[in-house]
Amino acid sequence: MNRVFSFFLVLFMNAIYAEEWLYQDDLKELNENILLKNCNFNIDNNKYPILYSALIKEIHSSDINKECKNLANDIIKKINERGLKKSTITISSRKPEYFLQDNGLRLYDDSNIAFSRVGKFNKISTKVSIRKFNNSNSINFDESYVSYHGSKATFQLGRVSKWWSPSNESSIILSNSSRPMLGISVLNSSPIIFEKNFLSKYFHTLNYEFFIQRLEENREISNANLLGGRIHLSTKSNIKLSVFRTAQF
Repeated sequence: MNRVFSFFLVLFMNAIYAEEWLYQDDLKELNENILLKNCNFNIDNNKYPILYSALIKEIHSSDINKECKNLANDIIKKINERGLKKSTITISSRKPEYFLQDNGLRLYDDSNIAFSRVGKFNKISTKVSIRKFNNSNSINFDESYVSYHGSKATFQLGRVSKWWSPSNESSIILSNSSRPMLGISVLNSSPIIFEKNFLSKYFHTLNYEFFIQRLEENREISNANLLGGRIHLSTKSNIKLSVFRTAQF
């Protein structure tokens, strides 16, 4: 099954290479930029990953001035250029015995080497990530996915870490403390902008994400399902509001 999955992902690779998603380090770089802080610009970094195209629309629909919008666009373009490498190889040491996982890249119990390759073909983006551990023959495909980007919604199939929390240090809803599970996600391709209605007086944009995942076999209830949803609102006064819920069945 793993061989079929990896072959299917590689099959979609073509001459255009770019990561469609922004991750925790990218969002942190944006929010910590001093010049953007002076613009009173802040993005939703309580979850990842987020779509590159959705963030661009969020910037263009915001109330910040043109100079600040251009600055934000330039920073995001530089981040995106770093992700244009079609293939990467990473080597990771094992995590310390006493270690609390934050929203950075996940560390594993064993040292490992990983190969990843991203690609895009029209409305389909892919990433195949193959990780080999040092002290065993096991291989996993964590962070691999296939995404379809429609005009209204994006659908993603794969094993992708998620972080839903107002804290960068811990999360009780979704985090990367455990391995990502195989699942399907649906989220809006670009922010829903409140225009010319009574809500537009108070709210600026709305974003949503829903997913269903299959949990591992080695648990009290084997292969249980995990269902989750998150709705995020930004107000005219730059206040961020999020509501999320998960359920297991």
